[in-house]
Amino acid sequence: MSKMHTGKINIAFDGNVFVGKTTFLKKLAKEKSFNYIPEHSDFLKVSNSAIEHRKTLPAAHLDFVRSDFLRIEYLKDGVNLLDRSFVSFSAFTYAFERMGQLDMRENFLGLLQDMLQKQRIVIPTHYIHLKSNYEIARQRFVQNKKQQTPDFLIEKFFFDYFDLYCKRWIQKAGGKEVEILDENESIEALDFISTPPKLISNQEIFRFTSDLFY
Repeated sequence: MSKMHTGKINIAFDGNVFVGKTTFLKKLAKEKSFNYIPEHSDFLKVSNSAIEHRKTLPAAHLDFVRSDFLRIEYLKDGVNLLDRSFVSFSAFTYAFERMGQLDMRENFLGLLQDMLQKQRIVIPTHYIHLKSNYEIARQRFVQNKKQQTPDFLIEKFFFDYFDLYCKRWIQKAGGKEVEILDENESIEALDFISTPPKLISNQEIFRFTSDLFY
């Protein structure tokens, strides 16, 4: 297990767009006095409208992955709430391929391996898959068109493939699935983070990801 984040509890929250992840995490951080780490798009000047174009999607997707090292300096001792981790981008890569849109698996695995070796990626100590009802997420998408989220990210099959990948990751790496129905109940469901995590090595992270892709 990498020692680069010793003394820090890095909890990754991965989930589909518009499941209420960011709102939930900001509330949790405020209530529990945890450190909130924004998702990767907050560290890059890449617009959603640009990502909508398929020719720029592979580059933008991999740029998001590369930007993870920018979040390392914002980690603090204690509990850090990660708004997405490499697991989200693995799930996006998986869903892209399953939908027949783009096959970026080899490029993604090459980048992931390089970043793990160079310790330029935040390694979570806990993995949480945040879920929500699809119709609720779809309604939020319609109500927030101004965010210019690409339409394909909220397509039902894409949504389901993303959730499937996260579910399988939790089964391999350990963690928990939490459905955001009532925010207070969801927060209580996170009490398990006080227990020792199932720590996995960088080699296992790469192997699990590759296994799930193929």
